[in-house]
Order: sequence, then C-alpha cells, then structure tokens
Amino acid sequence: MLDNILNGNSQIVGGQYERTIDKNNRFVIPSELRDEMPVNTVIRIMKCPDEASGKCLYVYSEEDWAYLCQSVKSKLTNDEKGRRIARKFATSFVPGKVDVSGRFTLDKELKEFAGITDKLMIVSSFNHKEIWSVDAWVKENGVMDDVDLSDLGIAF
Repeated sequence: MLDNILNGNSQIVGGQYERTIDKNNRFVIPSELRDEMPVNTVIRIMKCPDEASGKCLYVYSEEDWAYLCQSVKSKLTNDEKGRRIARKFATSFVPGKVDVSGRFTLDKELKEFAGITDKLMIVSSFNHKEIWSVDAWVKENGVMDDVDLSDLGIAF
C-alpha cells in the first residue's frame, strides 16, 4: 500500500475511530478500514518503536508488513549489532487474523503496554494504523494542535 500511496495509485483511508473492547479483548475493525484489513487477512501489531512518540501500537496489513520487512532487512549489517536488531524486530510483533465478524483480538501484553482498558482509538497514518488508549490519544491530539501543516511547503 505504501508504494501505491507514494506513486499516487492509492488513497489513504484517514480518520480516527473509537472502538470498544469486549471481555475477550476483541474489537471490531471499522467498516472504513475493512478493504485494508479484510476477513481472514493476517495483520501484524507491534509496539511503537519510538516510545517518545507515545505508547501506541502500530498495525500493518500483510502488504505493508512485507514492505517494512524488506526495508529493515536492507539496513541490517552482518555483525553482532545487526543480528540483535534482527532478533528484536522479529520478536516485536504479534500476528493475528480478522475474524469473520470483522473483529481482531488484541494481545494482552500489547493491550497493557498501550494502557488500553475498555475502549481504544484506531487512527490512520501513511503505511500503518495506530492503536491508542483513548486517554493517550486525547493527549497526543492536544500535542498535534501545535503542528502546522504549512511546514510541509505544500499548498492545500
């Protein structure tokens, strides 16, 4: 998907979506995102690699995960540090499938890492979605109020 976006062949499905988590740690994928995460498709969820950006989770479609893996692989060196980075990356995600009801089960450890209780927010980015606790997203949204899109140098 990222290649399609960067080459102008696709649109970003944007937005933010509040979801409720059931007693089995499942939440329903918003209908607007089901083309990117259809039933029985494997998606990958990992902790945000930069905790300074917030304790959120990154969600990748199969296509975007493959692209990310290629990018990581191309940067690895064949030394001790490179092998440690490879192992850390390879053990940093949890795969799962969207079930026939359009639900995804959130791993307990990832849920705790992100501080998610009974509700979560799914928000869009270019090559992934992010899952936030509602409280953390409200805080992040406040910080984003200071971001000026005109800094991109693009006329909107």
